[in-house]
Amino acid sequence: VFDEAEANTPRAREALGMILSLVRSMSSDSESGIVKGSGAGVAKSYNLRSCFAFSSIGLGTAQASDTSRMSVLSLHASRAADAISKWEETSKLMAGLISDEYVDAFQSRTIAMVSVIAENTAVFGRAVRSVLGDQRLGDQLGPLLAGAYSLSSDKVITDADALTWVGQH
Repeated sequence: VFDEAEANTPRAREALGMILSLVRSMSSDSESGIVKGSGAGVAKSYNLRSCFAFSSIGLGTAQASDTSRMSVLSLHASRAADAISKWEETSKLMAGLISDEYVDAFQSRTIAMVSVIAENTAVFGRAVRSVLGDQRLGDQLGPLLAGAYSLSSDKVITDADALTWVGQH
């Protein structure tokens, strides 16, 4: 998780560019890895896979290859008359729900479901490709949808149900 991932200066752009390069290298499911030499002259290869979350005021990417690998979630201020009271209500709900025990249980359940989530990632990826006709988008949204679906089910979803689910959303 990177908070304040702005690239306002040349040095910050270079640093963010290096991080995005690492993200790019982790975004494919190939066997290629990162190779580093050691002080003893021995090469070590690492096959990295990870998920990143960046928060910033503005989108800090310039390359289409980066933006096509990211899902951007934007927050907008509510203009509703009851916005402040709704936010206070939501804040109280979160404070009452998200305890250390809740987080531990949520993480444990997710880890226990990793094989189901992995299977659902492939199923949702196929469904997105079928509905939207975009392989890369299927690869990007499949894990997000599998994670979202895991909040309401601990089962492997069928292809037909995934197509319906994607179509509804």
